Amino acid sequence: MAICYQLFHSNIVYRVDLYATLRTQILGRGNMSNAKTLINKLLVDVFNRIFNMEEEYLHRAGCRLSLNEVHFLEIIRNSEEPNMEKLAKKLRMTTGSTTFAISRLVQKKCLPRPNGSDDRRKIILEITAYGESVLKLHDQFHNEIVPGLLSEYQFDQDEDFVRALENVGQFFTKKYGYDE
Repeated sequence: MAICYQLFHSNIVYRVDLYATLRTQILGRGNMSNAKTLINKLLVDVFNRIFNMEEEYLHRAGCRLSLNEVHFLEIIRNSEEPNMEKLAKKLRMTTGSTTFAISRLVQKKCLPRPNGSDDRRKIILEITAYGESVLKLHDQFHNEIVPGLLSEYQFDQDEDFVRALENVGQFFTKKYGYDE
């Protein structure tokens, strides 16, 4: 399986050993603060690992956008009638910050230069062919990472694991209000 699986596989073996060691060291001491420390380390490590793998995957494929820019494009693609005002609200950014991000994506040929309305906040944003090709690479990464993980471990058959991931997602949505 392409680059994603190779990146994933090269990291998984020593990560599993590290997690087992951490789990033994931290939980073996038997108190809740140790469990919190372990969970924090695992969440941070998994997030950073996936973020770095995704960034490396895109860069190896020739993409010169930051991962934040790619995710910004993804939000534009997944939004109905995306304009600066709606994006700013969805991203909880000022319209000025959104305008700056959009200008960078225009410079990088991912979005066409907006023209038309006097009020730029109302212009519907469209993604260029280059922007679509970047999103295709991004989707490819996500479409490869799960099968790569499942080929190593049978998480899809572990109802507790799936439920735990759902609960973590629901916690963040409830606590911080981020829901796509």
